[in-house]
Amino acid sequence: MNYKTIITTVGAWLWAVLMPALPFGGVCSAMILADFISARRLAWRIRRLRPAETERLKLSSARFAIFLRTLLRTYALLALASMVQTVVTGEQLPLLKFAAGAVCFRL
Repeated sequence: MNYKTIITTVGAWLWAVLMPALPFGGVCSAMILADFISARRLAWRIRRLRPAETERLKLSSARFAIFLRTLLRTYALLALASMVQTVVTGEQLPLLKFAAGAVCFRL
């Protein structure tokens, strides 16, 4: 068996399964980025009012890691929802919409 054929087939299947999740991923990414920006702006306003808390309110690598981890978890959730919708439930149950709604509105 040719390994090129196997890799191409698996890659094409993954592309076909994950392609419907791309618009939802864009919307969720925009919402998470907006939340991150609003949190940074709030920290800036608090820092201006209370200069003693300047160190606690700075952007640290740990806080940025939380932001990236949230994005990765969102993408994993959308990929899983897309695969389950494609393979198991079909179009009767819109799992991608439910997953994107849960991420965007934090149910």
